[in-house]
Order: sequence, then C-alpha cells, then structure tokens
Amino acid sequence: RLAKYKKNNKVEKVPNNSYPIKCLNGIFLGKNNENVISYKGIPFAKPPTNNLRWHPPEECDNSENIFEAYYFQKCPVQTEDPGETSSYYEIGEDCLYLNIWKYNDNKNNKPVMVFIHGGAFGWGGAIDPLYDGHNFVKDHKDIILVTITYRVSILGFLDLTQIKGGENYKESANLGLLDQIQALKWINKNIENFGGDKNNVTI
Repeated sequence: RLAKYKKNNKVEKVPNNSYPIKCLNGIFLGKNNENVISYKGIPFAKPPTNNLRWHPPEECDNSENIFEAYYFQKCPVQTEDPGETSSYYEIGEDCLYLNIWKYNDNKNNKPVMVFIHGGAFGWGGAIDPLYDGHNFVKDHKDIILVTITYRVSILGFLDLTQIKGGENYKESANLGLLDQIQALKWINKNIENFGGDKNNVTI
C-alpha cells in the first residue's frame, strides 16, 4: 500500500530526536524506526521545471537551511500502469530526489548500495514498497542504502533534436540517465556525512 504524499517542509530549528545530517544543500532531518534512520525526499538537483525542462540536471545551490526528510517526494511524470505501483503515487516534474537508510550507530566508512528502479524508462519510482530500505538495512546494519528517482517517459527520454529549435535540447534523449549521474555525484559529495564510504559505492 502506498503512503500518502506529503511535502517535506523547511523548518527554523532542529527538533529533538530528528537526527540532523549536514549536506551541501542543507541540513536534513530523519526518522528513527527500530534503530533504522531514514532520510526521504532529499533533493539532489534543482527542480527540472520551467526553463530547466528538457535540460540536463543542475546541481543544487549550497544551503544552511534545515529541511524535513520524512516523506517520499513526487514520482516522475508517467501514465498509470498496473505493473508499476509507483505510477499511482503523486507525480510531478519536480521529482529529482533520493532516499537514504542507515543503521543508528556511529560507524563510518560503510559500503553504500545505490538502487536505481527500472520501468523501461517510461515508468517507475522509488515509492514502491518493494524498494523501501528499512528491512534491508535492519538486516544488513553495515550497509547504507540509497534509492533515487529520475525523469522517465517524454520528460526523460524524448529526442527533441530533429524539431525546430531542437539544437537547444541536444541532451533531451538522455536526461533520465543524466539525472542518475547527478544523483551519484550528490552521493559522492555528501554520503560521508551519513557514515558512508564514497569510494565504496555499488550500483
């Protein structure tokens, strides 16, 4: 069963028992469940909307602001499909987010596993209950798990180069893959703050 969509909010101060982690683009607050801390809906790129639509992802601005990371954010734009549970969740163009699960200990240099969902480049998302990392990290305490979303369907893979003005959209057919690369760049720069080893990442 899919969770109900909720937006992660900016807050003015760090609440008690919120497990703050400082990243380049903000301080993100997690939730502890059975000693597994989750950070859901962390942006790894600017929203690919308006002037950034059909363009490669852009790195987030640096920030000292504090944000909730309690809820999965929107899935990429797609049509509903009975074979893709995520397609029935809230969808939107602002979809470039990742989710992290770690065990509640003080260990560092943990190996990192990054899971990229499938869906034939047309469907899918990280909200599918099959991809929730809680049980995996509970059983494998020395691994940090990251799941990511990326643009799919026409916003992620439509080749616009052959239409009038297409020279301005030369990367349009590969945006979903460029999103994945941008997520990996964010992980490389920030995962050590979660206790992960940026030089030991398995995709």
